[in-house]
Amino acid sequence: MKILKSFPLILSLFIGLSPLTVVAEKLSQPQLQSPAIKSVLEAGAKPTFDWDDVPKANTYRLQVSVTNSFTTSEDGQTCSDCVINEKTTQSQFTVTQPLETKNYFWRVRAGHTDDTIKLEASDWSNVNYFSVPLPTPQLSSPTQWEVLKNYLPKFEWSSIAQANTYRIQVASTAEFKTSSDGKTCDNCVINEAIEQTEFQAINTLVAGTYFWRVRAGHTTDKNLHSSHWTDVGIFSTPNNAPKMQSGSVISKQPDFVYNGELVTFKTT
Repeated sequence: MKILKSFPLILSLFIGLSPLTVVAEKLSQPQLQSPAIKSVLEAGAKPTFDWDDVPKANTYRLQVSVTNSFTTSEDGQTCSDCVINEKTTQSQFTVTQPLETKNYFWRVRAGHTDDTIKLEASDWSNVNYFSVPLPTPQLSSPTQWEVLKNYLPKFEWSSIAQANTYRIQVASTAEFKTSSDGKTCDNCVINEAIEQTEFQAINTLVAGTYFWRVRAGHTTDKNLHSSHWTDVGIFSTPNNAPKMQSGSVISKQPDFVYNGELVTFKTT
């Protein structure tokens, strides 16, 4: 009986702990929610970083870096390659200044500020990454709903400072049947990557209604994610202007359905 009563003392001495040592409980690892992994935000985004609450935690450290190595001190208070390194009591953090066009990596660690409670900080969460893309160009010409005077249109759009390439797509339907990188497009009559902010059609377009869009990119800097596609422009070659249903009111950015003869617009 005496041996059984002294067993905890014998065990603690055997594993190298004093009888009064209390092993701290380690907090659970946070689970990241948004921005989601591989997500592409809007240019100049001020995202809200969100993660799950960790039971018993009352503080979190958020780190957002331009590399996935996180050159940081053990306690996380310093981080030489972090653009954000914040301590917060909430399970989310909203950026106040727009993020530059880059690829970013982020992680979170849970902690507790009360030293009287033996709670060890969690491990860092898994690392998620996201991109803030180049700004989206603005289409200039042909203007929206323009009926051209010839069959060799000249396309023009705004310049993007950090871009060195643009991809223009002109399709025969409003739905672009294209690959994610835009290099292939099954229903495109024009699909070109060029350095300039204008493109002169070389091949004569047949009479019809056409849809076009542009995306900005960079050919060498992998840290500069391509922009989102522009809103879709619509124009027609001579003798084939799109017909509108009578009584329709056209919004600034209407939704439309084109069936080869009729463009149907949603009213506002």
